[in-house]
Amino acid sequence: MSRRTNLVDLDPSANPSLQRLQALSATYVDTMNTRLERAASYKALLTASPETTAHAFQPGLIGTMRSEVLKLERDYEAQLKVYKPDWPPMVALKGELDRSKQHLAAAVKQAVAAARQSAYAAYEAALARSGSSEPRSTSSNRRSWIRAPWAPNSAHWARRSRAAAKCSTSF
Repeated sequence: MSRRTNLVDLDPSANPSLQRLQALSATYVDTMNTRLERAASYKALLTASPETTAHAFQPGLIGTMRSEVLKLERDYEAQLKVYKPDWPPMVALKGELDRSKQHLAAAVKQAVAAARQSAYAAYEAALARSGSSEPRSTSSNRRSWIRAPWAPNSAHWARRSRAAAKCSTSF
């Protein structure tokens, strides 16, 4: 059959060009999978609640601080049943409770920022790695569906273009 149609059956193990093509294809698929996993991880961190993200990133610290705040809240509520809120020890307990809440909020904010920065750096590393093996036709679109939270979005550019149009027509 192959002689009649001028087709040649190639044995993959005997053809070095085919082996290199298979290796390149496997590398490309691996880098694309890694990039997509990292992008999905980063997107998930952007949409997750700050408490969940912070607890996942620093479980011991956030858990301990949260239990301390809950203990202080229970103590305050129990003391509030006996004493008035303006009694000096109650004011001191309320101040300690507020400071603990602020400290927890700051720790959560810091943990979330560190987690997001780490995930974005991992995504950028995977993107850089996949950029060398990515076909030219898709390389220009590879960043179009994910962006850093500080990057301007399309609404930003629409406002800028409307402002520019308004300025140019006023002259």
